[in-house]
Amino acid sequence: MKYLTSIPRAALSRAALLFCTALILSATVGCGKSSASWIPFASEEPGWKDRTEYLESKVDRIHLQMERHRDESERADFWRITSVVLSLLVFFALVGGAALGSRARRDCLAGDNSSQGIEALTKSSK
Repeated sequence: MKYLTSIPRAALSRAALLFCTALILSATVGCGKSSASWIPFASEEPGWKDRTEYLESKVDRIHLQMERHRDESERADFWRITSVVLSLLVFFALVGGAALGSRARRDCLAGDNSSQGIEALTKSSK
């Protein structure tokens, strides 16, 4: 029974504390400059044009850096593709050369005269 009476009392004390906090905050809202405008960039400060020009120049520099980076990446992509194509050509040349050399050696050791117009070299012929 004792606990039931403390719940409404706690709720009442919380409500009173909330009301006092709201009263203090609403009283401090009007403190400070009363002539200050609530609209941002509404005041005519002499330096705001300089700041906007500075920011515009920064944005332009960033835009130029992005374009330069894009150009360099396209150039790098070209050289990557070129190196891959050349690597593939070298690979096929090595594989093809090895295959041709193997076939020529095989023909030479077998004594096949059809691949060469003259007598093939064998172990017995010098």
